[in-house]
Amino acid sequence: MARCEIMYSVVVVAGNRPEAIKLSSVLKWLRGLKVDAFFSWSGQHYYHKLSTVFFKELGLPSPMKIFDVKSGTSTEQTAQIMGSLEKVIVGYKPSLVTAEGETNTVLATTLASIKTHTAFHHIEAVSLRSNDRTRSEE
Repeated sequence: MARCEIMYSVVVVAGNRPEAIKLSSVLKWLRGLKVDAFFSWSGQHYYHKLSTVFFKELGLPSPMKIFDVKSGTSTEQTAQIMGSLEKVIVGYKPSLVTAEGETNTVLATTLASIKTHTAFHHIEAVSLRSNDRTRSEE
């Protein structure tokens, strides 16, 4: 009987230092499972000392895609990340897209996943809600 292997692929998206720190363990875990992980960096934190310097220190792979969004209004950042990420998702066709936190990067990742009909996984989405709708992260 032939053995059937299922290949999963995940796009992991980060945009600031805390996200990179938290997602480093996720990327290592996925590598250990032999899951094809595509690491993307939005560039929301774009100063070297707040971003790419951590990739090496955390043992992260270099991002396969850097969107280089830099500064702008929340709407501008979200739109730029969403447009760039949509191209990655359509081209890469992942099984899942995952992000962590409550930043413009995560909002854009959520929207791009929904618009491309791709499963989205949000780390921190459970049990950390205040139910205060006046807070932007809610």
